[in-house]
Amino acid sequence: MQFQEDTIKNFVAKAESYKEFSDEDKNFWKEKVNLLAPEQAFFMLELFENSPEDILRLNDSLREKLDIVKSGTKEDWQKLLNKEKDELNKINETGL
Repeated sequence: MQFQEDTIKNFVAKAESYKEFSDEDKNFWKEKVNLLAPEQAFFMLELFENSPEDILRLNDSLREKLDIVKSGTKEDWQKLLNKEKDELNKINETGL
């Protein structure tokens, strides 16, 4: 249990100090990290340390999805899916 608590505490500290996050983003992650399994929280913490650009992408993707859930339509979902498909294809082609 201590591992999970330490991981969550470290994750929250990383999120709070991440310059690219708005205050709203920081609060979002402080609330959501407790919903993650310990392995997921540890993975997220490693992303902050090793690949912060991926944290930013993940953050933007989750926020966009939540906005669509709140007020979006089927059309909005399809647009998002197409956008993500294009991004994945680009990553696959370029190896980014």
